[in-house]
Amino acid sequence: MPRGNLSRLFKNASVYGFGQLLASILSLVTAPVLSYFLSQSDFGLVGLTVSIGGMLSAFYRMGLDGAANRFYYDVEHDLAARRRTIGTLNTFVLGWVVALSITQELVGPTLYPHLADGLPYHPYGRFVAYSLVASALSAIPQALWTAQENARRIVSLKLATSLLSSAVTFGLLLFTDLGVLSVLWGGVVAPTLLLGVHLRFSWGTFGFAWDRDVLIKALAFGMPMVVHLTSHWVLDAADRLMLDAYMSREAVGIYTVAYGGTASTLIAVNLSINGGYVPQFTRAQGDPTQRGFVARAVTWFVFASAVAGFSFLVLAPSAIRLFYAPAFREAATLALPLSIAPVFHALYLVWVNGIFFTKKTRMIPVFTVLAGAANVGLNALLIPRIGAMGAAWSTLFGYGLLALLNAWGCSRVTSIPFERAKILRGIAPLALVGAVAWVIDGRLEPLLELPVKLGLFLVAPFAVLGSGFVEAEERAWLEKKLAKWPRTLRVLRRVVWRNQR
Repeated sequence: MPRGNLSRLFKNASVYGFGQLLASILSLVTAPVLSYFLSQSDFGLVGLTVSIGGMLSAFYRMGLDGAANRFYYDVEHDLAARRRTIGTLNTFVLGWVVALSITQELVGPTLYPHLADGLPYHPYGRFVAYSLVASALSAIPQALWTAQENARRIVSLKLATSLLSSAVTFGLLLFTDLGVLSVLWGGVVAPTLLLGVHLRFSWGTFGFAWDRDVLIKALAFGMPMVVHLTSHWVLDAADRLMLDAYMSREAVGIYTVAYGGTASTLIAVNLSINGGYVPQFTRAQGDPTQRGFVARAVTWFVFASAVAGFSFLVLAPSAIRLFYAPAFREAATLALPLSIAPVFHALYLVWVNGIFFTKKTRMIPVFTVLAGAANVGLNALLIPRIGAMGAAWSTLFGYGLLALLNAWGCSRVTSIPFERAKILRGIAPLALVGAVAWVIDGRLEPLLELPVKLGLFLVAPFAVLGSGFVEAEERAWLEKKLAKWPRTLRVLRRVVWRNQR
């Protein structure tokens, strides 16, 4: 397999990106509809269960999905070594998940009411516990498909899960009186139906094995990720628990709408792009002949994340005001900082991938703990003063600090080539147009505000092209790709490129 190829990277990233786009569209369409079925408190309850699941997820996975992904590159050409390595991880994860599930049944009734005010283990904790089982058993197969660059399988299963979850949720909402439990049932039925596909691949292809040395190395790689991912959960979800403690379940519901419609979706976009980026980066990093490829891949990764963040910064607040139930329109003001935070998440991914490449994972949890602690401290300071907006700004600050810390750590162990001037030429026009959208946000009637922002959104591509971000060789490559477009789109293409010449 070629070690670095921009066309193949673009193809894989496009598959991931297109799949995530469809999943995001489905989510962004269904969430406003849900706002007419569920109350603020119901949304808050969903947000809390997701938060608790995220907190416990790291303990179920033990970082072994990351170990499977990284170690696969070391054994991909040795069938016996692959079976021994992945089979050992399969054996341990199965036993570990069973043990944790029994533990949750024993301690859950006592633990859950303390995690969130008055949240009972039955039924809510049991939904969380089962979703963790399905997630943990699916993690290693997904990590292996990522390493094998099997983007279509990952994307098709993700879309199938989203569609089935939505169908189950709305079916129960329409034909039963389960209320918010319909959302929780939708979140576990679909992963259960598709779990067999994951297990048939992982257990059927690699089976079960036991190699003590493999397990020790995998746990040495993965266990620091437990601390890292738990601290990462603090950045992602602790704000909902703190809002529940400092304010109300209704405040959690409003914040959940804002976060789900911006940061959560954008972080998923980053991770999808990262799925196409990591396999080629891992094979190319450290090869002097591949530095140009790595630099250009980093540029387009960061730029793609910036474009996604810009899109949500401009359009998400207006969409919330226009399409959600009136009780949730306060979430619109939170969308602005929550749309910027994922850009720093993308930068963090670039640098943490470099640290993963060197297998120096012990420094990663240190950085995440520091960023998570800063996030919690800022939440404690700001939430009592400015409410949910304090949680939004704390999230932005936390991801910015996380990116800076990992940039420093990565520079200690490896060098990631950056095309800084080119990245700046791409992001600066987006930042300028985004600032204009920020200034006018909320100052116009919703039916007028959205068309004005759409106009700004359409101006942005021309501003980027005018900045010189797209270079001659890239323009030629895009010309070749766009030559296959329908005739009406080719006319637009000629107009755009003529302006650049």
